Amino acid sequence: MKRTVSIILALLLCISLCACGTSSESSSSDTQEGADVYSNSEIESSSEKSHELTDDEVEMIVVQELYNQISTSGWYQADPGSCRYSINKTERKPGFIYIYGEVYLYDKYGKLTTGYSDGSGSYSHTFEIEYSLITKSVYKCIIE
Repeated sequence: MKRTVSIILALLLCISLCACGTSSESSSSDTQEGADVYSNSEIESSSEKSHELTDDEVEMIVVQELYNQISTSGWYQADPGSCRYSINKTERKPGFIYIYGEVYLYDKYGKLTTGYSDGSGSYSHTFEIEYSLITKSVYKCIIE
């Protein structure tokens, strides 16, 4: 739980610092009073980079989405803050990021659980998260 909270806080700090850096770049280009400071290719590549996510930001998306999904899944014995995950693969395609991995269900005491009181099911589940870079939100999340 502490690890999850610290990751979330660190990523929020990182995102807020990135936002501050973006606004200072635009204000410095505005002070040039219309001077052609950047070439068109530099502007295009910088706008493409602004749509890319760092590995830490991708991990933050995974943490938030898995927490939300496990909270509402019906795995009542599983504690969303105690569950662990591993990211196996990240694919970056135009407009989307696809994240594949595995989540391991733990209860609030730190013991593996299937999530069900009768013990049926599996301790681990694969997940696929589709994140839209355009809307900056999770488009789809499947936990099997």
